[in-house]
Amino acid sequence: MTDMIKSSQKMSDTPEEREFELRAHIGAIWSGGRLFIGIYTFLLAALAFSYFYLRSSNNGLLWRPDHVTAPTAYGWTIYTLVLLAALMAIFGQARLRKGSVSEWQVAVWVGVAASLLALFLQVWEFTAVPFYPARVATPRRSLAIRSSIS
Repeated sequence: MTDMIKSSQKMSDTPEEREFELRAHIGAIWSGGRLFIGIYTFLLAALAFSYFYLRSSNNGLLWRPDHVTAPTAYGWTIYTLVLLAALMAIFGQARLRKGSVSEWQVAVWVGVAASLLALFLQVWEFTAVPFYPARVATPRRSLAIRSSIS
């Protein structure tokens, strides 16, 4: 038994074994990527369904009331920061393929900083809206909704 453990810890010696391991890694990445694409597609489909369902039901004519508006400056700033992070990822990948590790590191850290700033602004935006975003999900209201349904 110990002979099998000792022999399994050494690196692959033959080119055939290395190619087999590489193909196994590529297959795992391919399968994981397809699984992620499927999960993300269903997430977007659920989001689109809920958007159009709530818009079409329009209970109480409260889909877009005139007195409730969100601050657009925060939204555009968040959008710009997320777009900057995506562009930094693309730029960093291109620089890494050319062999410039230091420029890749700078691009990664700029992207991380932009993403964290966008996240902070998203949370900060919730304090600037004229309504309380978490108010809808109170237990009292969900009990009232359940009792009215049954």
